[in-house]
Amino acid sequence: MLEGFEHAPSRGPAMRTRFLRDPQDQRRWCRRRTRLRPVKLVTRCHRFLDDGMVVDISDGGLRVRRYSGNHLPSQLAIYDQSDRVFRPVVVAWRRGDEIGLRFTDSMIPATPPEIERLSGRSDWNDVYILKGLPL
Repeated sequence: MLEGFEHAPSRGPAMRTRFLRDPQDQRRWCRRRTRLRPVKLVTRCHRFLDDGMVVDISDGGLRVRRYSGNHLPSQLAIYDQSDRVFRPVVVAWRRGDEIGLRFTDSMIPATPPEIERLSGRSDWNDVYILKGLPL
């Protein structure tokens, strides 16, 4: 069962499952939990500010757990280390070591020098082995 949803069978000859929103939940988009998805919080000019980990994500934004209490501007970008893209965001809320970020524009692919500068590695051209494939 998904958090924030209740199970409701639909009518019709085939038994189908659909999910109804919890009326108390005021989110515009359904959120999806993530596991170990590292991000870097950066300025709009792609300069490093802080490290973080995505807790959950939706089409409209994401929740990030931060590793420090450094000050963040209200407008910034995230660098998704898995997809190697930047995404402009604004801070929607702050609660302890977590922040809610709302997407304000589409993804921007990171350049090789940006990848190297932010990750400290020059392996942007390496081929990654997909999970489940033998070495």
